[in-house]
Amino acid sequence: MMMLYSKILKNFIKNSLLLILIIGCSSKNPIQNYTKIPRYSKNYQLVDKSGTFFLHREAGNGKNKTFLLKSKVFNTDRTKVLEESVMVSKLGFYKNIMMARPIKSLYNVWFESKKYQTKTDIIPSKKLLNLKLKSPEEQWNGKKEIKLINTNLTYCYFSEVIDCAFISGFIKKAIELENGSMNLVVVWEGFPYIQEQYLNLPKKILTKSVLSYDGKNKTGEYRFSLDLGSQKILYFVDIKKGTFNKLFWVSQGLTIIEI
Repeated sequence: MMMLYSKILKNFIKNSLLLILIIGCSSKNPIQNYTKIPRYSKNYQLVDKSGTFFLHREAGNGKNKTFLLKSKVFNTDRTKVLEESVMVSKLGFYKNIMMARPIKSLYNVWFESKKYQTKTDIIPSKKLLNLKLKSPEEQWNGKKEIKLINTNLTYCYFSEVIDCAFISGFIKKAIELENGSMNLVVVWEGFPYIQEQYLNLPKKILTKSVLSYDGKNKTGEYRFSLDLGSQKILYFVDIKKGTFNKLFWVSQGLTIIEI
Protein backbone atom coordinates (compact mmCIF):
# COMPACT_ATOMS: atom_id res chain seq x y z
CA MET A 1 0.00 0.00 0.00
CA MET A 2 2.80 2.41 0.92
CA MET A 3 4.63 1.58 -2.33
CA LEU A 4 1.46 2.29 -4.35
CA TYR A 5 0.91 5.60 -2.51
CA SER A 6 4.55 6.57 -3.08
CA LYS A 7 4.24 5.85 -6.82
CA ILE A 8 1.02 7.90 -7.09
CA LEU A 9 2.66 10.80 -5.22
CA LYS A 10 5.72 10.74 -7.49
CA ASN A 11 3.51 10.79 -10.60
CA PHE A 12 1.46 13.67 -9.16
CA ILE A 13 4.61 15.71 -8.43
CA LYS A 14 6.04 14.92 -11.87
CA ASN A 15 2.82 15.94 -13.66
CA SER A 16 2.44 19.07 -11.51
CA LEU A 17 5.98 20.20 -12.31
CA LEU A 18 5.36 19.56 -16.02
CA LEU A 19 2.16 21.64 -15.86
CA ILE A 20 3.99 24.50 -14.10
CA LEU A 21 6.72 24.37 -16.75
CA ILE A 22 4.15 24.50 -19.59
CA ILE A 23 2.25 27.40 -17.96
CA GLY A 24 5.50 29.24 -17.31
CA CYS A 25 6.66 28.89 -20.91
CA SER A 26 3.29 29.76 -22.41
CA SER A 27 2.89 32.83 -20.20
CA LYS A 28 6.02 34.34 -21.71
CA ASN A 29 6.08 35.76 -25.20
CA PRO A 30 9.56 35.05 -26.62
CA ILE A 31 8.67 36.93 -29.82
CA GLN A 32 8.91 40.20 -27.86
CA ASN A 33 12.62 39.54 -27.36
CA TYR A 34 13.21 39.75 -31.11
CA THR A 35 12.81 43.52 -30.75
CA LYS A 36 15.76 43.67 -28.34
CA ILE A 37 18.54 42.66 -30.71
CA PRO A 38 21.35 45.14 -31.52
CA ARG A 39 20.49 47.87 -34.04
CA TYR A 40 23.12 50.40 -35.03
CA SER A 41 25.11 52.13 -37.74
CA LYS A 42 28.59 52.99 -36.47
CA ASN A 43 31.82 54.35 -37.92
CA TYR A 44 35.30 53.45 -36.65
CA GLN A 45 38.95 54.13 -37.28
CA LEU A 46 40.82 50.87 -37.88
CA VAL A 47 44.59 50.87 -37.46
CA ASP A 48 46.89 47.90 -38.02
CA LYS A 49 50.47 47.31 -39.10
CA SER A 50 49.60 48.08 -42.74
CA GLY A 51 48.05 51.49 -42.10
CA THR A 52 44.94 53.45 -41.07
CA PHE A 53 41.48 52.73 -42.49
CA PHE A 54 37.81 53.63 -42.16
CA LEU A 55 35.39 50.94 -40.95
CA HIS A 56 31.60 51.05 -41.15
CA ARG A 57 29.39 48.52 -39.35
CA GLU A 58 25.62 48.30 -39.35
CA ALA A 59 23.33 45.72 -37.80
CA GLY A 60 19.68 44.95 -37.18
CA ASN A 61 16.78 42.65 -37.97
CA GLY A 62 16.91 40.59 -41.14
CA LYS A 63 14.09 38.60 -42.73
CA ASN A 64 12.54 35.54 -41.07
CA LYS A 65 13.81 36.28 -37.54
CA THR A 66 17.46 36.75 -38.38
CA PHE A 67 20.22 39.07 -37.18
CA LEU A 68 22.07 40.80 -40.01
CA LEU A 69 25.50 42.43 -39.74
CA LYS A 70 27.24 44.29 -42.58
CA SER A 71 30.81 45.53 -42.42
CA LYS A 72 32.97 47.53 -44.86
CA VAL A 73 36.58 48.68 -44.67
CA PHE A 74 37.59 51.68 -46.82
CA ASN A 75 40.79 53.55 -47.48
CA THR A 76 41.25 56.74 -45.43
CA ASP A 77 39.43 59.02 -47.88
CA ARG A 78 36.58 56.48 -48.18
CA THR A 79 36.78 56.25 -51.98
CA LYS A 80 37.66 52.56 -52.23
CA VAL A 81 36.28 49.44 -50.53
CA LEU A 82 39.10 47.16 -49.40
CA GLU A 83 37.10 44.57 -47.50
CA GLU A 84 33.41 43.83 -47.00
CA SER A 85 31.30 41.18 -45.32
CA VAL A 86 27.69 40.25 -44.68
CA MET A 87 26.74 37.80 -41.93
CA VAL A 88 23.30 36.31 -41.29
CA SER A 89 22.44 34.54 -38.03
CA LYS A 90 19.18 32.82 -37.15
CA LEU A 91 17.51 34.01 -33.96
CA GLY A 92 16.00 31.35 -31.74
CA PHE A 93 15.73 30.08 -28.18
CA TYR A 94 17.62 27.39 -26.30
CA LYS A 95 16.45 26.80 -22.72
CA ASN A 96 14.73 30.24 -22.76
CA ILE A 97 17.97 31.93 -23.82
CA MET A 98 17.97 33.77 -27.12
CA MET A 99 20.77 32.74 -29.44
CA ALA A 100 22.00 34.09 -32.79
CA ARG A 101 23.25 31.05 -34.69
CA PRO A 102 25.33 31.70 -37.83
CA ILE A 103 23.76 30.43 -41.04
CA LYS A 104 25.32 32.33 -43.97
CA SER A 105 28.16 34.73 -44.68
CA LEU A 106 29.81 36.42 -47.63
CA TYR A 107 33.28 37.95 -47.33
CA ASN A 108 35.23 39.83 -50.02
CA VAL A 109 38.73 41.26 -49.77
CA TRP A 110 40.98 42.88 -52.35
CA PHE A 111 44.73 42.25 -52.48
CA GLU A 112 46.59 44.27 -55.11
CA SER A 113 43.23 45.04 -56.80
CA LYS A 114 42.41 41.32 -57.06
CA LYS A 115 39.21 40.02 -55.45
CA TYR A 116 39.23 37.07 -53.01
CA GLN A 117 35.94 35.65 -51.73
CA THR A 118 34.66 33.32 -49.03
CA LYS A 119 31.10 32.05 -48.62
CA THR A 120 29.81 29.96 -45.73
CA ASP A 121 26.56 28.07 -45.35
CA ILE A 122 26.02 26.36 -42.00
CA ILE A 123 23.55 23.48 -41.65
CA PRO A 124 23.20 22.50 -37.94
CA SER A 125 20.85 19.58 -38.71
CA LYS A 126 23.63 17.95 -40.75
CA LYS A 127 26.39 19.24 -38.45
CA LEU A 128 28.11 20.72 -41.48
CA LEU A 129 29.63 23.97 -42.66
CA ASN A 130 29.80 24.36 -46.43
CA LEU A 131 32.75 26.52 -47.48
CA LYS A 132 33.15 28.01 -50.94
CA LEU A 133 36.29 29.90 -52.00
CA LYS A 134 36.79 31.97 -55.13
CA SER A 135 40.03 33.78 -55.94
CA PRO A 136 42.70 34.37 -58.62
CA GLU A 137 44.86 31.70 -56.95
CA GLU A 138 44.29 28.00 -57.55
CA GLN A 139 44.91 27.03 -53.91
CA TRP A 140 41.98 29.20 -52.78
CA ASN A 141 39.23 27.97 -55.05
CA GLY A 142 36.55 25.33 -54.78
CA LYS A 143 34.14 23.89 -52.22
CA LYS A 144 34.65 22.02 -48.99
CA GLU A 145 32.45 20.44 -46.30
CA ILE A 146 33.63 20.93 -42.71
CA LYS A 147 32.20 19.03 -39.76
CA LEU A 148 30.98 21.19 -36.88
CA ILE A 149 32.91 20.73 -33.63
CA ASN A 150 29.87 20.39 -31.36
CA THR A 151 26.40 21.61 -32.28
CA ASN A 152 25.54 22.16 -28.60
CA LEU A 153 28.14 24.92 -28.31
CA THR A 154 27.41 28.57 -29.07
CA TYR A 155 28.63 29.44 -32.55
CA CYS A 156 29.32 33.00 -33.66
CA TYR A 157 30.95 34.75 -36.60
CA PHE A 158 34.17 36.48 -35.57
CA SER A 159 32.94 39.97 -36.44
CA GLU A 160 29.81 39.63 -34.31
CA VAL A 161 31.11 37.97 -31.15
CA ILE A 162 30.06 40.87 -28.91
CA ASP A 163 26.71 41.23 -30.71
CA CYS A 164 25.99 37.53 -30.08
CA ALA A 165 26.95 37.91 -26.43
CA PHE A 166 24.53 40.83 -26.07
CA ILE A 167 21.72 38.89 -27.75
CA SER A 168 22.17 35.94 -25.36
CA GLY A 169 22.05 38.26 -22.34
CA PHE A 170 25.57 37.27 -21.28
CA ILE A 171 26.99 40.82 -21.41
CA LYS A 172 24.24 42.24 -19.19
CA LYS A 173 24.45 39.38 -16.68
CA ALA A 174 28.27 39.46 -16.50
CA ILE A 175 28.23 43.21 -15.82
CA GLU A 176 25.63 42.76 -13.08
CA LEU A 177 27.67 39.98 -11.42
CA GLU A 178 31.05 41.57 -12.27
CA ASN A 179 32.11 38.10 -13.39
CA GLY A 180 31.41 35.43 -15.98
CA SER A 181 32.67 33.49 -18.99
CA MET A 182 30.98 32.25 -22.13
CA ASN A 183 32.28 29.30 -24.16
CA LEU A 184 31.81 29.65 -27.90
CA VAL A 185 33.07 28.56 -31.29
CA VAL A 186 34.31 31.40 -33.49
CA VAL A 187 33.53 31.03 -37.19
CA TRP A 188 36.11 33.00 -39.19
CA GLU A 189 33.98 34.51 -41.95
CA GLY A 190 37.19 35.76 -43.61
CA PHE A 191 38.92 32.36 -43.66
CA PRO A 192 41.52 31.72 -45.05
CA TYR A 193 42.41 35.30 -45.98
CA ILE A 194 42.37 36.73 -42.45
CA GLN A 195 44.84 33.99 -41.50
CA GLU A 196 47.12 35.30 -44.26
CA GLN A 197 46.89 38.88 -42.99
CA TYR A 198 47.53 38.21 -39.30
CA LEU A 199 50.17 36.04 -37.65
CA ASN A 200 49.77 32.94 -35.49
CA LEU A 201 46.07 32.43 -36.10
CA PRO A 202 44.72 28.86 -36.25
CA LYS A 203 44.72 27.64 -39.86
CA LYS A 204 41.11 26.53 -39.63
CA ILE A 205 37.69 28.12 -39.93
CA LEU A 206 36.40 27.06 -36.47
CA THR A 207 38.14 27.98 -33.21
CA LYS A 208 37.02 27.14 -29.67
CA SER A 209 37.12 30.34 -27.63
CA VAL A 210 36.13 31.90 -24.31
CA LEU A 211 34.64 35.36 -23.85
CA SER A 212 35.12 36.67 -20.29
CA TYR A 213 34.21 39.72 -18.25
CA ASP A 214 37.47 41.60 -17.72
CA GLY A 215 36.50 44.48 -15.43
CA LYS A 216 35.71 48.17 -15.58
CA ASN A 217 38.16 51.00 -16.18
CA LYS A 218 38.37 54.39 -14.42
CA THR A 219 36.08 56.06 -16.95
CA GLY A 220 33.32 53.48 -16.35
CA GLU A 221 33.80 51.44 -19.52
CA TYR A 222 33.15 47.70 -19.30
CA ARG A 223 35.81 45.44 -20.79
CA PHE A 224 35.53 41.87 -22.13
CA SER A 225 38.31 39.55 -23.28
CA LEU A 226 38.11 36.99 -26.07
CA ASP A 227 40.60 34.16 -25.56
CA LEU A 228 41.37 32.39 -28.85
CA GLY A 229 44.05 30.16 -27.33
CA SER A 230 47.10 31.76 -28.93
CA GLN A 231 45.52 35.23 -29.13
CA LYS A 232 43.54 37.60 -26.92
CA ILE A 233 41.29 40.46 -27.98
CA LEU A 234 39.93 43.18 -25.65
CA TYR A 235 36.55 44.78 -26.30
CA PHE A 236 35.01 47.81 -24.62
CA VAL A 237 31.26 47.44 -24.95
CA ASP A 238 28.62 49.95 -25.95
CA ILE A 239 25.75 49.00 -23.63
CA LYS A 240 23.17 51.17 -25.39
CA LYS A 241 23.88 49.90 -28.91
CA GLY A 242 24.62 46.27 -28.01
CA THR A 243 28.05 46.06 -29.62
CA PHE A 244 31.57 47.40 -29.00
CA ASN A 245 33.01 50.90 -29.32
CA LYS A 246 36.68 49.91 -28.90
CA LEU A 247 38.70 46.84 -29.82
CA PHE A 248 42.36 46.16 -29.01
CA TRP A 249 44.17 43.18 -30.52
CA VAL A 250 47.61 43.94 -29.11
CA SER A 251 49.52 40.95 -30.51
CA GLN A 252 48.46 41.92 -34.03
CA GLY A 253 48.92 45.67 -33.59
CA LEU A 254 45.22 46.15 -34.39
CA THR A 255 42.94 48.79 -32.84
CA ILE A 256 39.38 49.72 -33.77
CA ILE A 257 37.93 52.84 -32.13
CA GLU A 258 34.55 54.42 -32.78
CA ILE A 259 34.67 57.83 -34.46
